[in-house]
Amino acid sequence: MKIREITKLLVVAALVLFVVPACVKEGPPGLDGADGADGVNGVDGIDGADGEVACIVCHNDDNMNEIKAQFATSIHGTSMIQYTGQPTYIYAGAGENRKACAICHTHDGFVEWQFTERDTLTSALAAPTHITCETCHSGHVSFDFEADGQDYALRAKGPVQLLMFDDPNRQIDFGTESNLCVNCHQPRTSEPTPDDDGNYFISSSHWGPHHGPQSTILEGIGGYEVAGSTEYPGTKSHPHRNNAGCTTCHMYEFESGEGGHTFEPSLASCTKCHQEQDNFDVGGVQTEVEELIHELQVLLQSAGVVDAEGHLVKGTYPIGVAGAAYNYAMMEDDRSMGVHNPDYIKALLKNSIESLE
Repeated sequence: MKIREITKLLVVAALVLFVVPACVKEGPPGLDGADGADGVNGVDGIDGADGEVACIVCHNDDNMNEIKAQFATSIHGTSMIQYTGQPTYIYAGAGENRKACAICHTHDGFVEWQFTERDTLTSALAAPTHITCETCHSGHVSFDFEADGQDYALRAKGPVQLLMFDDPNRQIDFGTESNLCVNCHQPRTSEPTPDDDGNYFISSSHWGPHHGPQSTILEGIGGYEVAGSTEYPGTKSHPHRNNAGCTTCHMYEFESGEGGHTFEPSLASCTKCHQEQDNFDVGGVQTEVEELIHELQVLLQSAGVVDAEGHLVKGTYPIGVAGAAYNYAMMEDDRSMGVHNPDYIKALLKNSIESLE
């Protein structure tokens, strides 16, 4: 094909490509269709409660400053080690072999224990800190306090497995905010058991339940229950356990240095049940228990297991003597002089005294 004919064909093709699309055009738009039916109108919402207003009922400067001032006077806030003069949290947190101390006497140890269990505390804390608001309080589970109740943002509210028992089913459950207290106010060491010769080795002058048997005494368990003429009342039997609990008496409305976050027992809380009572010696219970503790101390001193200052003496003793010494240490550490569970405390003391006479 000649070049001239090829050129003509290309020109014709180009014209077709240009002209044909130019001839295809959109027509004029049609008329609008009929309007559709209106939808249902929405309902105006109702403003909810202002979140900040709900929070500042508790989290306002006046209330928080008052709580902090109360706490600053409490043993939790000011505890010192008698023998070293150190703040307790320093002594408990800085020692290589004191993880069992750190879980209750330092903020760091308690928080770690509650969330990762105590065996993770394998060495001294690098910078132990003292117990603060955040030790016991973390975040609210629910902010619907009307429907769900006030949880006070407590870190622990469930049943507590007791350290003195290997059985995980041996728990205390007060069913209230008092469960938080049980975590630390429980014995670390269980009552003594005899060796093959019927003896027991007391390993330290500080041997015993260790300063925190209040929850087990309230429950009516944990003592060395030697047989005697006084019957043990049984567990969960005392009204202070079933109708009160730790917070009812120790965190009652603050007044005159008692209650609130001082944790000092409040006489006003007692008079709700014990009308016209002007001291804690209801029915002479504290007077009687103090006399029983002194009587037991004298017998233990005669047995050589307690010294003149009331401290235990390291050594090997017949199991009955060691058991009575355990009960003596428990009563001294409880510090309620019978109030926490009068029937159980008097049974432990009276039967221990009989066993040594």
